[in-house]
Amino acid sequence: MSAFSFAPCEIFEIIAKTEATVSRFYSHLAQLGLGEEASKVFLVLSEEEEGHGKTFLTMAQVQREKHGAKKESSVNIREILEKAIQRIDRSLLSLTPLDRRNVDLRQSVEIAIRHEKDSIEVYTEMLKSMPQDFSDVFEKTIAVERGHLKVLEGVLKNNPPA
Repeated sequence: MSAFSFAPCEIFEIIAKTEATVSRFYSHLAQLGLGEEASKVFLVLSEEEEGHGKTFLTMAQVQREKHGAKKESSVNIREILEKAIQRIDRSLLSLTPLDRRNVDLRQSVEIAIRHEKDSIEVYTEMLKSMPQDFSDVFEKTIAVERGHLKVLEGVLKNNPPA
């Protein structure tokens, strides 16, 4: 894998866009009519993911103001980001069947669990690849994503297969 140079602000902007997409993903799940409990859980997750996006956007703005796009950080992130995008695409595609009446709560929660696990993996890789200055934000984000995973696993546990 070859190294690509990105300014940290550019990386944070990409992450912010990803978090906004995930927020919309959870908002979509909340509106599928999968039950009141599930809708509440998905709305909370949507709001938290939106908050992550805002955090990363703020970080991008601070980095841009401090260093501009000229101060680059050489990070091997191409493969990490490509995998993240592919995973999100897979999750979204699996929730857009031609007949949406076939989407059920278990399927939706299983997709969300897979996404959260993938997110933890991506942020862990980013934590290893990014300069130490940013490790605190990635560690906190990973902790929140692990919390999301526990909430979703609880929903799945409370809704056994029919």
